[in-house]
Amino acid sequence: MGVEVQAASLAAKRRTTRDLNVMTKCLRAMEPSRKSFDKALLADLAFHRAIAEATRNPLIVSFMEFLQPHLHESIALARANSARRPETKIAAYQEHREIFQAIEAQDQRRARTAVRRVLDGSLRRLSDSGQLHAG
Repeated sequence: MGVEVQAASLAAKRRTTRDLNVMTKCLRAMEPSRKSFDKALLADLAFHRAIAEATRNPLIVSFMEFLQPHLHESIALARANSARRPETKIAAYQEHREIFQAIEAQDQRRARTAVRRVLDGSLRRLSDSGQLHAG
């Protein structure tokens, strides 16, 4: 969570128009009912990668690449749980839009808060489903 929160903050400060275009493309592919589950999952992963790249910090990008297999599994489980309830699926998508809007506005505090909200929501949905185990 710490890396994602810091990445969003740095992305808000350092993002370029190109970064915003990549994130927009990812969000379009993530729209509820727009794409298949697999395409939306890949777009979600690409969205988080785009945030890392917008930081202009190669260590954050490298660390996110290292986490990719774990993120893939966690995001897939969270998306599968969200897909069972349309309102949850829409809420999760809107949470990602809020991250984008904060980064677009170059609002670092709002970006940190939005990412934390997405991650907390995903963890809560995984915990409620019994798929998250305390370690």
